[in-house]
Parts: sequence; structure tokens; C-alpha cells
Amino acid sequence: MKKKLFLSIFIIIQTFFTVYSKVDFTSDGVIFSLKDKNYKSVSIAGSFNNWSSTENILQKNNDMWTTSVKIGFGKYQYKFVIDNGDWIIDPENESIIKDGNFDNSYFEYNSKSITAELEKSNIDKSIKDIPIEEKLDVTYFSFIDKEAKSISVTGEFVKWKTDVFNLTDHDGDGKWEGSYYIEPGKYTYFFIVNQSKWYSDPQALEFEEDGFGGKNSVLIVR
Repeated sequence: MKKKLFLSIFIIIQTFFTVYSKVDFTSDGVIFSLKDKNYKSVSIAGSFNNWSSTENILQKNNDMWTTSVKIGFGKYQYKFVIDNGDWIIDPENESIIKDGNFDNSYFEYNSKSITAELEKSNIDKSIKDIPIEEKLDVTYFSFIDKEAKSISVTGEFVKWKTDVFNLTDHDGDGKWEGSYYIEPGKYTYFFIVNQSKWYSDPQALEFEEDGFGGKNSVLIVR
């Protein structure tokens, strides 16, 4: 599974670690992001700002709209407001809550949220600190699912965190791919589809029984 790739893999890896989805937590508050679809304006409205559609405006940077909102710990509902008219749920957040006749996106902001985000950032930083020449020797993952909205790969190499190695389907053909630097060693791993369904790798060269009637994919990085 291990592949030698060309120099531009460094740029690809940097791209995979850019935040593109739902809500990200910091010690100062929450970062909201939405991928652009030729929008003229985007704002965020939720229970944290009395559902104001004008208080928190997202700024466009390339193909992403983002903003940071300072809030206290709590449980919140929200929606994006597109072009001052259409109210939509977060397409990258599968946490939905019913409020009367409406569906709203939902998140909880607390100390555990911040700790989880910091742990993810530490893993990202350790990978970014690796010299470019070492990053060229990376591991390539792919998984085919034409109906998937998101696919990530998790395993012992990221301490089973589910949001570090996120695959991408660049051309929409259903083949999700990603290349990452992994330290030499033997690891078990899974693919996660839509943040909920775990699958072993059908292309793995080796498997191990997981003790529950299933099989773990095995990756050996030399």
C-alpha cells in the first residue's frame, strides 16, 4: 500500500489538514465554515446570537466562507443564512436537532470539545513538522463509495482519532483518496463512512481478527 509520490505531495498533505467542515473549537470560541457554491453572502444564525442573521457574517477565502464566534460553554443550534434569504443546515454536520417544524444543526461546546481539538492539532503539527524529504515517502489510501458524504481513515497510527486523516473525492466519481506520512510500523485501521459506519479495507494485504467476529485491516509501513 505504501507508494512513492512526487514532490507536490507536500502541498496535497497541507490541503488535507485544512479545516473544511462543520464546527471547530478553540479556547476563544467556535469557528464555522461553509464551502462556497457561488454565494453572494453567508452569515451564521443560532441560539448563541438570538438567531440574528446579521450579527455574525462569514468572510470568503478562496472557496470557503468562515467566521469565528466567541461564545460560552453550552449546547447550541444554528443554521447558515445564504444571500440574506435561504436558511440551511450545515451540510458537513450530521448532528441535527428537531425544533418544532424545523431541523437545525447542533453542537456542544465545552472543555472536552477544546481538549479534543487540541489533541487533533498536536497530531497535525507533528506531521507538518516532518521534513519534506520524509513526507515524500507516504502511504496512499483509497475507498470507493459513490453515495458517501465523507470518508476518513483511522487506526493505531493516529491513536484511533476519527477526524485527522480525511479522504477527498476531487472529481465526484465516488473514489475517495488521501496520502499521509505514517511512521514505520505495523498498524490496524478502518475506513469511516459518513462519520458512522466502519469498514475494513478491501484492498488490504493482511487482516487480523478483532475478537468480535470482524476483521481489522493491517497496514505495514517499512
